[in-house]
Amino acid sequence: MINFLFIILNIKKKIYFLFKKIIIFIIKENYFLLFIIFIKLFIFDIFYIPSMSMYPTLKPGDIILVNKFIYNIKIPIINYIINIKNPNKNDIVVFKYPFNKNINYVKRIKGVPGDKIENINNLLYLKNNNYINLNLNFFNLFKINYIIFNIPNNYYFLLGDNINNSYDSRYWGLLHKNLLIGKVVYKIFNINFINKLILNFFLIK
Repeated sequence: MINFLFIILNIKKKIYFLFKKIIIFIIKENYFLLFIIFIKLFIFDIFYIPSMSMYPTLKPGDIILVNKFIYNIKIPIINYIINIKNPNKNDIVVFKYPFNKNINYVKRIKGVPGDKIENINNLLYLKNNNYINLNLNFFNLFKINYIIFNIPNNYYFLLGDNINNSYDSRYWGLLHKNLLIGKVVYKIFNINFINKLILNFFLIK
């Protein structure tokens, strides 16, 4: 009888410690999940490149790491933005498309506040830059009747590296700083290249 009670108590003890380990594991996992959510919301995020607009710098299938903490901190729900620093010219950035904020774009900053934009013979000149082919819709979009103006504070002019195959500020205008998501800091890998390696590995020759 005593042995039986001892066995029962021992089983209960083991169940208790097993249950305790499971609870600790769940708590740790939840903390880890919260940590990942915090990182994704405020510090870093990854994005997939689907198009050729930034070729050859970024290719279709590239997975990129974006620093979301570098320019500003966006606090959800209350939609409050804390500015940290201004972007620099030639930064490659991910941002929300001005006319549909559910769509994310990636482009390079070519014009910063104070830069002069000038239209001469349908060619766009940016201060300290070579000429860039101009789409006249840029001026029509803002009903600009003159051909020279300065980029105002908190606005940026963005272009794709693949200048002849990019939907950018030449078409939809200047971008406000608050629409920036972050700066591209690292190209992790190309998913198309990985898929090709896997396909070649299993391919029957």
